[in-house]
Amino acid sequence: MKKAITYCLILSTLMALPALAKSKGTLTGKVNINEATVEQLAMLPGVGASTAKAIAEYRQKNKFNTVEDLKNIPGIGEKTLAKLVAYVVLTGPTTAQWIKTPNVAKADKVSTR
Repeated sequence: MKKAITYCLILSTLMALPALAKSKGTLTGKVNINEATVEQLAMLPGVGASTAKAIAEYRQKNKFNTVEDLKNIPGIGEKTLAKLVAYVVLTGPTTAQWIKTPNVAKADKVSTR
């Protein structure tokens, strides 16, 4: 029983890692929604692991012809689509990456003696 609980805790922590990374950085580059991996899709703002998987499953049957086609994915509506538009492309390489944002709070504590 303890092993099962430990496994569940580890799994839930691993699933939360993309969300933690998103909160401490800035996304740059583009994600090709027709070719990106599930991990690359999960980097998009407002897209978690389950939505990334749904995008990948959808494109197995339907190519994305427009960015608006993302609204066919459960959980992606107008608000989420508005967050995605700047980062999504239909062709070309996926170049997206998270850039770590400097911790401003530590910089404010620097002594100026």
